[in-house]
Amino acid sequence: MAKEKESDVMRFRLLNGTHIQGGKIYTKGDIVESKDDLTRFVNKFKRIWSDKQEDEDTDATPDVPAPVGVHDLDDQRHMAEEKAHPKEEREKVTEVSDLFPRCRTLGVQIYKGSKGFYVFPKGKRDVPLNEEPLKRASVDPFLAELAHRKKRR
Repeated sequence: MAKEKESDVMRFRLLNGTHIQGGKIYTKGDIVESKDDLTRFVNKFKRIWSDKQEDEDTDATPDVPAPVGVHDLDDQRHMAEEKAHPKEEREKVTEVSDLFPRCRTLGVQIYKGSKGFYVFPKGKRDVPLNEEPLKRASVDPFLAELAHRKKRR
């Protein structure tokens, strides 16, 4: 298999929320490398054009408002923890939707990571519907609440 050219990969800073790519969860301030232009997600990513820009951005990530309905999952404690751990230690997630039959009727997918369970709209793994990772016992009640909200619409 031919090795990818480094110039094919673009670098982006995650401005808010979370992003899952390649089985890893990225949080606000992280650098995400991708062949796709992630700036198509409005107010979520900023392209990094040089190493110098990356260093400048590290000290002061702009406060960009999240699009309506998007929850910023970061708090100060979480940000400090993320800075203490290298990106190689990012949480890996596994899809476990089959364990929760209700998720099929709701159009969501469930992923399990070391911190808990995350519920995403089917096919959109950028921002989870739950603000904090859920414990196993909390997933079904969370899905029930989603179903209740859908009925009210």
